[in-house]
Amino acid sequence: MNIELLEKRLGYVHEQAISKYSKTGVVDASNICKEIDDLLSDAEDWQRLFKENISDEEFYKILTGMAFIMDWDEQDFLNIVRKYYGKKFVGSKTIETKMQKTVLRTGDRCNALGKFDSWYEDVGINFIILYTEDANVSSAHIYSADEIRELIENNKIVLVTEKERKLFDSEKGKEEYQIFDCAYYKQYSLRNFLDENSKFYPSTLKYIRERLTTEKLKQLLDRNIQHINSEISQIIDCGEESIPKEHIASECYIEFEAREYTRRLKKLNEENKQ
Repeated sequence: MNIELLEKRLGYVHEQAISKYSKTGVVDASNICKEIDDLLSDAEDWQRLFKENISDEEFYKILTGMAFIMDWDEQDFLNIVRKYYGKKFVGSKTIETKMQKTVLRTGDRCNALGKFDSWYEDVGINFIILYTEDANVSSAHIYSADEIRELIENNKIVLVTEKERKLFDSEKGKEEYQIFDCAYYKQYSLRNFLDENSKFYPSTLKYIRERLTTEKLKQLLDRNIQHINSEISQIIDCGEESIPKEHIASECYIEFEAREYTRRLKKLNEENKQ
């Protein structure tokens, strides 16, 4: 899991204001001001992330106001499932089952009729599991559905996700596919973990908060404040590029002072240096 900054840019609303001035002679800085107010408000909210008395949910909502979570992987999901169950799992592993099912496959090329080729394929079913010390599970054993159910009922394993495997002619002891409750399924795992109605949502928020050190948050905040400074400078310090830009810059400067954007930005810069 990683966090990347949302660098909201003002170029589009700036160009809109220039275009409107060129056509009508009217300077309209309202959209520019709205975007700048949002940028400053998000950065000011980020100052609150360093306080310990905000909830995990509030922390997450402030965080995603100016950053997004990326690079989720299987280890992240395993860690969240561990946190949710609050049990001492000694490890994770993939186990094979006797269950098989038929799935529809679709090719990535069109045939002569302009349709994608499709076919049915039999696959075996594996599970990635978390297991306790006394579970005595083996990657060499092929488990029946009843054996898996017994391990779950005795609180010795948790099914994390289901995986398909290629079948070989030598495999014997086929069982019909049965649905087991897994922590997540590949096609909607991230959505499931970040859904407010998901049982994993509180644990996910705690995990995100624990992974984000104060140092990392300050680095992101520093980058964002530098970005805001740059975006504002491009609007009000345009030099003598063009008459429309000069008029927009002059009007924006007056608006920014009146709305106290300059004061707020100065305060952010000063606090960020402390």
